[in-house]
Amino acid sequence: MNGKSLLHMYHEQKLADEFARDRNPEVPAIFVAVALFVVVFVVGAALDTAWVYLQQWYHVATS
Repeated sequence: MNGKSLLHMYHEQKLADEFARDRNPEVPAIFVAVALFVVVFVVGAALDTAWVYLQQWYHVATS
């Protein structure tokens, strides 16, 4: 065990676990806000395009 005691290895692992936990994996709020804006914009554009297409189709079908 390359000269380390089991207790020493336990403390090293405990410190490594605490360090990994301290590194916050959460996504910054600005990225979430930008992603939501893009999704809402794309969905809105798709719905608007579909609505205009349906109106044009209805106008052609009734004339």
